[in-house]
Amino acid sequence: MPSKIYKKCEYNENYMGIRQTKAVLAIFAIIIILHHISLKTYVQLESADIANFVFNPFRGVGYLLVAYFFFCSGFGLYKSISKKEDYLKGFLKKHIAPICASFFVSDALFQFIRIKREAIAFPANTYSWFIFAIIVFYISFFVCFKFLKKWAVPALAACTILWCAICKVLIFDSYWYNAVFAFPFGVIFAKHFDTITVQIKKRYPAYLIAALAASILLHFLAVNDVRLFGMLGSVMDFPAVKEVQAVLQIISALAFSVLITLISMKLEIENKALDFLGGMTLEIYLIHVFFVEIFSKKFLNSYQPLYYVKNPFLYTLIVIILTIPAAWAVNLFRTKIFPKIFTDWAENVLKKLVIAAAIIFSLTTAYFSITSHSFFAETKEKVEKYKNQFITFTEINGKNMAAYVTGSGEHTILLLSDSTDPCPTMLLRPFAEKLADNCKVILPDLFGYGYSDKTDSPRSAENIAAELHELVNTLNGDRPIILFSFGTSGICAETYLRNYRNEVEGLVGFDMVTWEILKEHFDMPSLTDEQIYYESKRFGERSRLNGRYLKASGYIQVDVNTIIEAFRADVMSSYLDELSAMYMSAHASRESTDAQAHFLIDGRKLSGFNLPADLPALFISSSSSNEDVDPKPLDMYKELLTNKSRQKVDLMNGEAYYIYYRPDIIEKRIEDFMSSQL
Repeated sequence: MPSKIYKKCEYNENYMGIRQTKAVLAIFAIIIILHHISLKTYVQLESADIANFVFNPFRGVGYLLVAYFFFCSGFGLYKSISKKEDYLKGFLKKHIAPICASFFVSDALFQFIRIKREAIAFPANTYSWFIFAIIVFYISFFVCFKFLKKWAVPALAACTILWCAICKVLIFDSYWYNAVFAFPFGVIFAKHFDTITVQIKKRYPAYLIAALAASILLHFLAVNDVRLFGMLGSVMDFPAVKEVQAVLQIISALAFSVLITLISMKLEIENKALDFLGGMTLEIYLIHVFFVEIFSKKFLNSYQPLYYVKNPFLYTLIVIILTIPAAWAVNLFRTKIFPKIFTDWAENVLKKLVIAAAIIFSLTTAYFSITSHSFFAETKEKVEKYKNQFITFTEINGKNMAAYVTGSGEHTILLLSDSTDPCPTMLLRPFAEKLADNCKVILPDLFGYGYSDKTDSPRSAENIAAELHELVNTLNGDRPIILFSFGTSGICAETYLRNYRNEVEGLVGFDMVTWEILKEHFDMPSLTDEQIYYESKRFGERSRLNGRYLKASGYIQVDVNTIIEAFRADVMSSYLDELSAMYMSAHASRESTDAQAHFLIDGRKLSGFNLPADLPALFISSSSSNEDVDPKPLDMYKELLTNKSRQKVDLMNGEAYYIYYRPDIIEKRIEDFMSSQL
């Protein structure tokens, strides 16, 4: 591969030339493929497997390689602007439009295959963060050097810091910003290129050793958060350690860029294959993840592959072989076809379309925002009246917990809704009314949901179970209950059963999430409790941030209008305004965010817990929840049964949302079960 290695006191004078840097970037593009493959395969590989030793070194190097891409981009842009006075003329069109062309072509391909397993989304390619980041930095470069000139470099550095701040506010993962400082660093390097080169040559060995040592040491510290927590855990908590890790990654990324630059001064690369690949590194980056996903064990967030290739080496070979011609085709479109399509006329049309879209979006947002806030004002009295008429409050730990209590009979059902339901006392009321034909039903809003008070108490399954136990004791005395769990409330239901077994006479789960399901569908055997809690909390916070935006903008009405159709023909038909208002106001509460943060940790605590053999239990699994999933929840429920004469699994044709608009189907199964077992 290398055409020349320079001797002592000799240097590659073109070490930052286009051919040299493209060759290095081509090598890095291939390593990035291996990096993403390692992330998809490391959980399924045994620790002693030879494939684990091969792929493990690539797991944490992604940000280092991407940093050099940013470094070369910043360097190249400054060198170009310093040589051409009119370089900024048409800058955005020349640089951003082609990138967008490659991005949209690859994303359309990803979208096409995505709909086989996942909902349509933009971007369909979940690895496309780099495109958004590089576009932001191209625009920042243009603005800084077009309008700020003498202050352009410090302004660009400020833009980089601002980008990091925005990523933190939006709760993006660190890979969104840990490599981007290499962009202004590349600009600074280019600005002082001659001076820096002279200084490096004077003490090259020292600089090389320092860069190598810094790269290795800092990367060693930054690549493993658990190891870093073990070193710093006595003085700071895990979230603080993650912040330190991000800073170390930023510094190590800069050190790595320096190291590769120093190596390039001694190692000149001339290779036709790398010349070919170096001209389409953007397309390789964009398109390879398409093949990484479709041949992996799990396609994106789904639980089943499209075309799973089990052997990791064959998997890698297939991905690389298919990536190169696909990237070449996309590159051909960007360099040859797109310029002919994107004429001045097309550019003017596109600008008008963008302006029109921005106006429509602004007007739509204003409409939804005004109407939603107006709606809240108009329905305030109705919501209060509904609360006084149907909601029972119980004081628990100084807070009021709301519940809808209905029906009577020999048995009492404690009805627990999915943790994403913002107001269970309304959303599950039709189901509660059906169940009330034969028994008493207690349907609570947990603290932070619906009509219940907010709380600062951690939303762990232990705390929630204790609060529910106190609620049941107040509303049901010492009578035993039947636990009904829908969806993600399963972890709380199992915790309640474990803690208060003698007060539970039966368990019914409808598409109930158990620890076994969590363990199978979330790859986390090697993750610590601190890692799981941290990542779960961030996921919940992102959900809450999105919910706050939907409520502030009024777009939450779109969700509500879709959901509300399910309630037009039942007992809630007269209370649709109240239901809409409560859904919107309680959506994505802080408590629900905290519950999501505890979810996986609480589930792990249930490891080894088995259903009591004398407990009547019914697991109902909807057919839609068993589609395209392997292993299927239905089969996993069967594994939980400890006494098949008292416990059973029932497959229901339909979907999980039947609990809202077809409750009679589920109620019939529960009635048959209760009559035979209780």
